[in-house]
Amino acid sequence: MDKINLRAYQRHIDRLIEEEQYAEAIAHCRHILETFPKHVGTYRLLGKAYLEAERYPQAIDLFRRVLAAVPDDFIAHAALSVAHEALDDDQTALWHMTRAFEVQPANPAIQEELRRLYEKAEGLAPPRLRLTRGALARMYVRNGLYAQAVGELRAALAKEPHRADLMALLAEALYRDGQMAEAANTAATLLRKLPYCYQANQILAEILEKEDRAEEAQKYRRRLAALDPYEAYRTPEMLSVAQVPDDAVMLEQLLWSPDMAEAAFGIEEPLQAEGVEDEALPTWFEEQPAAASEAPMESKAAAAESAPVAEAEPDETLAEAELPDWLQEIAPPEIAQQEEPAAAAPEATDEEAYDEDLAALLAAAGGEEGPPEASFEEPLPDWLAGAAAEAEAPAAEAAEPAEAPAEEEALPDWL
Repeated sequence: MDKINLRAYQRHIDRLIEEEQYAEAIAHCRHILETFPKHVGTYRLLGKAYLEAERYPQAIDLFRRVLAAVPDDFIAHAALSVAHEALDDDQTALWHMTRAFEVQPANPAIQEELRRLYEKAEGLAPPRLRLTRGALARMYVRNGLYAQAVGELRAALAKEPHRADLMALLAEALYRDGQMAEAANTAATLLRKLPYCYQANQILAEILEKEDRAEEAQKYRRRLAALDPYEAYRTPEMLSVAQVPDDAVMLEQLLWSPDMAEAAFGIEEPLQAEGVEDEALPTWFEEQPAAASEAPMESKAAAAESAPVAEAEPDETLAEAELPDWLQEIAPPEIAQQEEPAAAAPEATDEEAYDEDLAALLAAAGGEEGPPEASFEEPLPDWLAGAAAEAEAPAAEAAEPAEAPAEEEALPDWL
């Protein structure tokens, strides 16, 4: 067999799908999975091949696996919408198309599809789409407005705690905002549900490496390399895995023959490469709530005119995780003893109509405060608490006399 680098192999498979050579594309994907059984890019291509071949149950299973690694994957959500609509599950199709809209709200094709699905599923297409909290939070993150993003995401998670895509984005916003302990806790919480979530593993690896704990970061780096083999060749100087040379990952190319076609389409069970552990898929992929408050409608009046959507109750939510061992061992005991259960967050009110144009929203974002941020009530580890104390010490000395006794600040009445 001839050698080919993994990225070139993926491009070759993508061309086969465009040329409607689905059986050959599937055979090549299965061949790659024998070497890299968790490669998320191959699962994405394999799902695309099954979708184009109108093998919808197999496509749904594969794209759900992609979402278990990349919860906000645009292609997976758009493809799942198509597959569920083909199976006459219009509400689930609408839910996934709404998630795709959150990732790319300015995409005209997605906007048109979303309006069409609203009309089909609910009998009324909104005259104008508005941003959901998830879409607005992503805009804030892209433009460096991390504090505003955190506020929007916590408000959204208060209403939809099962949303792993919002949890992953919250961990990223906290990390970029410099809130390392909160980011680590959020990522650890998500990894309890989705142990191979790319974003959460990357955040924890980078936090540990910045604190000279490279050995402990290797656990998360190994998971990243399983999802994308090029991660194993990424150096600290590289800003992204895309900078790793294509030829860093080489494998043998399958010699295709037409008699392999029957084997490619003869699979009725979810695909599982040899040696791959059978990982349970999260239940929140099966229960897709269509909350009216998150529907990207133009206004409350427009939402009231549409047919009501029954909100499905998810089987599970993303419960807050215990701190991982590397955080528990170094957490100050006096902080742990003072920890109290967090007060129940007030129920989030309905979203305001984000129907202004995107430029106006971004211009106004810098001067507005987001919703109050809820605390995870987790103890800060020494390596983070020490860094925070050093950063705050000069400001504290300038603001207070040296002899002033330290007192615990009382909570305001509204808390």
